[in-house]
Amino acid sequence: MATPKDELTKRINESYEVPNNVVKKVPKPLVSVYVATYQHRDYITDCLEGVLMQKTTFPFELIIGEDFSTDGTRDVVMEYAKKHPELIRVITADRNVGQKANRIRCLMACRAKYVAICDGDDYWTDPLKLQKQVDFLETNPGYSLCFHAYKIKKNGVLLKPLYPRRPRDYSADELVADPGTIRVLTKLLKNIFIGKSIDELSNYYGDSSMTSVLGTYGKAKYLSDIMPSVYVHHPGGVWTTKTPEAKLFGSINAKINMYRYYLSIEDTARATICLRGLHRVLASNRSKIYPGLSRFRISRSGMHIVFAGIWFELYYRPFLLSLNKRPRR
Repeated sequence: MATPKDELTKRINESYEVPNNVVKKVPKPLVSVYVATYQHRDYITDCLEGVLMQKTTFPFELIIGEDFSTDGTRDVVMEYAKKHPELIRVITADRNVGQKANRIRCLMACRAKYVAICDGDDYWTDPLKLQKQVDFLETNPGYSLCFHAYKIKKNGVLLKPLYPRRPRDYSADELVADPGTIRVLTKLLKNIFIGKSIDELSNYYGDSSMTSVLGTYGKAKYLSDIMPSVYVHHPGGVWTTKTPEAKLFGSINAKINMYRYYLSIEDTARATICLRGLHRVLASNRSKIYPGLSRFRISRSGMHIVFAGIWFELYYRPFLLSLNKRPRR
């Protein structure tokens, strides 16, 4: 019987790249931009135009993961690919592979030193976004990512508030704990995915887990001189249609998963950082968590971490693990 891991691998292996001239014409891009899209017919044009308008002194490529949309998105993507065969690489399959497989296959296709991500229903507004972000990371090797502001577009209306509300830089440890305020469409990050297996990428293909792992490579810088990108709320949005409670429990599960990931690679220091971040979330949302247990599922192996065993896991488990590593006489 096939396991979920086997099925994920199968879906990615069934994927293919539509013929293009990108690798030949751009053998060494400095940035790989990847767009994951599914059922984004009304939004994909703004997204792709925001990438194509970028003015840079360096070569970049655009990778589009088109997940067998049936609403016309696929046709729009293929038309853009025909117009820009030396820039656009389309990764697809003859069936819908799902969000996880789509994102992982895009990450595996990224060849460049840096990666920028914009989902197919969001878009960039600054033609110098990539140039400004690359300029910073090229001269500041101690940083693993930089990011900028964004606005929200809801029901077709661009709202006035600018996010994050209190922008600032983040230390490496703060990234490991995942501050939860850095939207993926605003990031430029070091390409830490080259050579990684499907199994490993499945641990941190998502936004918050990716932020956490990037903290093992350096700090994060907020750049204030980039025009805000636009994060679109719409009825078909995977994240924006979730209730606040569902988002909270999704965040809890993500932190549990990263805690377990760091333990699996015997990085108890970063596992503890994740757990402390989780404890802060729990402490500030106590009134929401207990009533929500009957409606939202947290993985069984994570339940003791969240509740009864939080202090044991936070303070004593790393100590016991360190004892186990000491050589026996």
